[in-house]
Amino acid sequence: MRVMRLHALAEALYVSPAATCAELTGPEIDELVREAICCYTLAGCAERLAADFGDYRDTAPARMRWANEVVAATHPAPHPRPPVLHVHPLPAATPQRVLAGR
Repeated sequence: MRVMRLHALAEALYVSPAATCAELTGPEIDELVREAICCYTLAGCAERLAADFGDYRDTAPARMRWANEVVAATHPAPHPRPPVLHVHPLPAATPQRVLAGR
């Protein structure tokens, strides 16, 4: 699910007016993505991306690689959670159990 979200963000960044040579901050990238989604919708961003891959076969892949790299750098994967161990407590020792164990 997270990979799909990051890919959608990269598609929105791809269709934004950002230059691939620009050094953008995280908030600037988020704003560009937000503006692209507001302007085109997520589905519209994907449609424009697909059209660009048909029309600009020479430059579209490089721009998409750039968008993927920028999104991955500004939205790093969270640290995986440690597994949850379900530990069942041992029954409390009672005098009857202690004596029965002899």
